[in-house]
Amino acid sequence: MKELRGGIIRLIEEGKNANQIDTAMNLDRMTVGRIIHRYQENGSYEDRHRSGRPRTARTPANKRKIKGRIQRNQNSRKNFIRKMAKAVGVSHKAEETQNLIRDNVPEFIEVDISSKRNNGDWPPNSPFSIWSILEAEACSKPHHSIEALKKSLVASWNKIPQDVIDRAVDDFPKRLQKCIDAQGGHFENK
Repeated sequence: MKELRGGIIRLIEEGKNANQIDTAMNLDRMTVGRIIHRYQENGSYEDRHRSGRPRTARTPANKRKIKGRIQRNQNSRKNFIRKMAKAVGVSHKAEETQNLIRDNVPEFIEVDISSKRNNGDWPPNSPFSIWSILEAEACSKPHHSIEALKKSLVASWNKIPQDVIDRAVDDFPKRLQKCIDAQGGHFENK
């Protein structure tokens, strides 16, 4: 688009009028008129600054940071997602962040960001599942006291389906053994 605008401005500077340009370039008359008007207004055909949320996850600077970290720390995967997200200032649950890390670290635990789930809950087989459910439910509104938070947590716990709790309980001995095998160290994603 920038090249198109540059071409239109070049033709204007050569003395062509808007009608000649839209005919020669097979463009809509309004498009040519807007580009000429913008150029006359601010002397540039560059994109204007746009309001709205800025790009965060896939900026060129962030891509360079992530690529550099991956190359420097290929053997270190401990807390990789959180460290990477913190380094570039984005949420580790953001869809673009999930996609970027999935492309580079196939063994990470992926958060389900589908529309079927509330706010990007962890998958049911994840060790973070119950905490994610409790947090999403109990912390969906602010609490004015510790007691209010406790009541909200208990109410949220009571809403969790029993089969989800059963799976977490059944998985607990395996998780404890993994913790023992790792001598108390990090054992996720191994």
